[in-house]
Amino acid sequence: MSQTYTNTDVGFTISYPGGWFKTEPSSAPGVGTLVMFRGTGTAVTILAEEAEAGMSLDESAHTQRLRLEVGGAVVQSPENTSLDGEPAVSLTFSRLQGKRTTQSTVVLVLHGGRLMTVLYGGFSYPWTVDLGTFHEMLNSFTWE
Repeated sequence: MSQTYTNTDVGFTISYPGGWFKTEPSSAPGVGTLVMFRGTGTAVTILAEEAEAGMSLDESAHTQRLRLEVGGAVVQSPENTSLDGEPAVSLTFSRLQGKRTTQSTVVLVLHGGRLMTVLYGGFSYPWTVDLGTFHEMLNSFTWE
């Protein structure tokens, strides 16, 4: 990882590989798609939304799973993980798009009143091509 991205609105830093493109879509500070990193055939996107009051991480993950399934995805069992020490849930899912099946992983974490989503997925190569890089990026993630 040779480059670093910091989001001061939400308060996190993440490293990403040199040669990857970084895009910051315009949205309200701290809400929506915060940043997207694109490799050769994969992307890592970080999103944030206001967390529903009183909703636990497990409930948020269940809601996300239902949204994915309604959209036609086949979701594997959730896995408990962490993001810089904060409890997180990882969901891996596949979806038929045209004649091919794509796979993605989403990591959800509640932090500072927000539901943070880190999404990894392939768009032209097998999804595993940068899976190791995705895990390196997650391991580099720090809350400010």
